[in-house]
Amino acid sequence: MPDWTLLATLDSRMEARIAAGLLQEYGIETLVNADDCAGLHPHFDRVHGVDLLVRPQDLDEARALLATPPLEDEG
Repeated sequence: MPDWTLLATLDSRMEARIAAGLLQEYGIETLVNADDCAGLHPHFDRVHGVDLLVRPQDLDEARALLATPPLEDEG
């Protein structure tokens, strides 16, 4: 996979998809890669983690976006 670079290894597919969704809102392509037998063994995520990958040219922007704390609701 030379077109992709590792951004983070997360604890679950759900966490990776949430992060991927945020990045995609900013136009950053993502790829979620998990060794869980196509979802048949989700408990493997806890052992191996779930990789979130981005294009190399988007790595710095993606890191900055994920490091930004969410806005608090003033309600």
